Amino acid sequence: MVASGQIKGPRIIASGQVQTYKLPNEAAVRAAVDKVVRDGADSIAEVHYPVRPVPYDPSTLETKNLAAGTAEAKRLGVEFQVHAVSPQALMGAVRIGATRLVHSPEYDWLMPGQAKDVAAAGAMVSSSSGFGVPVFGVFNQDNEPTFRDGKPWPQNIVGCNLCIGAAAGYKPVNLRTLYDNGVKVTFSTDTTYDAQASFAHELKTLGLMFSPTDLVPILGINSAEFLDLQNQIGTLEKGKDADIVLLGGDPLDGYWYFLTAEVVIKGGTVMVDKRGQPGAGMPMARGS
Repeated sequence: MVASGQIKGPRIIASGQVQTYKLPNEAAVRAAVDKVVRDGADSIAEVHYPVRPVPYDPSTLETKNLAAGTAEAKRLGVEFQVHAVSPQALMGAVRIGATRLVHSPEYDWLMPGQAKDVAAAGAMVSSSSGFGVPVFGVFNQDNEPTFRDGKPWPQNIVGCNLCIGAAAGYKPVNLRTLYDNGVKVTFSTDTTYDAQASFAHELKTLGLMFSPTDLVPILGINSAEFLDLQNQIGTLEKGKDADIVLLGGDPLDGYWYFLTAEVVIKGGTVMVDKRGQPGAGMPMARGS
């Protein structure tokens, strides 16, 4: 409906899921990748590797299936996004051929040498750094920290490492380690609640480790490249889609100014124009 102009909406980039670890062999993986691409998926996401990340001990079948999936996606010209949540899993996925990792490790510290190997492989890592960070003002107004599903933090973090919220430290620090060693970092969230509050929460967490200047390419050209759309979106250049967000403040003065959208333009057409309205130019989400 968005594509046909029946309703106004964002540019939708859709992913199809292929759970390689559940499939019986490499041929089944290739067939599954082929099907989701035929059905219209722009990428494959997100493929868990391995199913049990700690201790890192993937089965031979898991490894073979992941290799088959990445190769088939590459043959079809779509990106294959891998969910690897420990340093060992991330390095294993990269060795197999994965170049799109959906978030930084949350179970241990990633070493600079490992990050250099990720960069040398040409792999990119999206953020989702707010995964283990407590959420406020979304599920309650009582100043009580929650996980992304509204349950008490930190004991309800998925896979909670000793249930002390360690992921809140590992993920943003590991992301910075990757960035400082040449890996292109991109933007993503890992939530299902209000999109504006989710955006604010992720920006707040990224703001611990990245300057506003760092965030410009992370939100823009790097994220476009993660989806292999760098020739279409991500920067304002002749020949690219005229997707423009006009902000009410200078984001180089603070990450919160990324939350002050007043005008949204997609493909040269104004989708949203809040100029002159109450609250225009103010941060769009309180909850984070």
